Amino acid sequence: MNLIRVGDDTDHGGKVETGSQTMQYDGRYVVRRGGLVSCPEHPEVSPNLIEEGDTSLTDAGVLIAQHAGAVSCRRLHFHT
Repeated sequence: MNLIRVGDDTDHGGKVETGSQTMQYDGRYVVRRGGLVSCPEHPEVSPNLIEEGDTSLTDAGVLIAQHAGAVSCRRLHFHT
C-alpha cells in the first residue's frame, strides 16, 4: 500500500507530524486528510495540512492520505 504514516519524511526535508490515533499500518499510525506536515521550505504556510485522501480508504469518516498528495504549500512526495 502507498499510505503515508506519521513520521514519514517529505521530499523537501519536512516530516508528517499528525495522523490517526486509532488506525495503524505496518506498526505506525496512518495519516488522514487534514494531517499536519512540517515544511522547512515554506515556514510561512501555517497550518500546512495534507489536502487530499483516497476516497476508498477512511478512518472515522476521514480520507486516508497516500504518497504524492498535495499539502497546503505544494504537491509532495513522502518517503517511508
